[in-house]
Amino acid sequence: GAVPYTVFTAAMIVGRFAVGPLTRKIRFATISAIGGFVGATAMALGVYFSATFASSDVDLAFTLQLCCYAISGLGAASMVPSFYSAGGEVRGLSTAQALSRMSLANALGSGIVLTIGADLAPADARSEFLGAYRLLVDSGAALSPVLLSLLTVAITLPGAMFAFAGVSLVGAWLGWRWLPKFNIK
Repeated sequence: GAVPYTVFTAAMIVGRFAVGPLTRKIRFATISAIGGFVGATAMALGVYFSATFASSDVDLAFTLQLCCYAISGLGAASMVPSFYSAGGEVRGLSTAQALSRMSLANALGSGIVLTIGADLAPADARSEFLGAYRLLVDSGAALSPVLLSLLTVAITLPGAMFAFAGVSLVGAWLGWRWLPKFNIK
């Protein structure tokens, strides 16, 4: 609902103000990796607690969900600034050029993904299909920074980006292979 999302967003804003001073003591990559793990864990616990306690104590379920979403927002706070910071380190491009390309790729990708989902939705269950489709797309978007952070810590940033590029190529191939069968235009 709106309240958990508002708590998440407010905590993310507070967390972004805290990231600057933390980077004087701890590496940005470490902050992002720990924050991503804590954020993902707290989000999962929030969903689990709200589902588990909703039938017995709605107020407790809601309170636990809000606390977990606040922790998740604090954990996720460093993700976007870390990507913008990394954008300033791209060889051969100015920071503005790198960030412009990141923004364009994000905008084009989102529109294409939603258009494909709308085209694939069956006429008799369009709302249900699009709801499930958006859940999968948004889950992937939420988990990608966490996975990228963990991979960066485990194998370096270039290795993590190479792994993401590989997954993207597999996705592009799957789209090329299967989307024509569904008459996507």
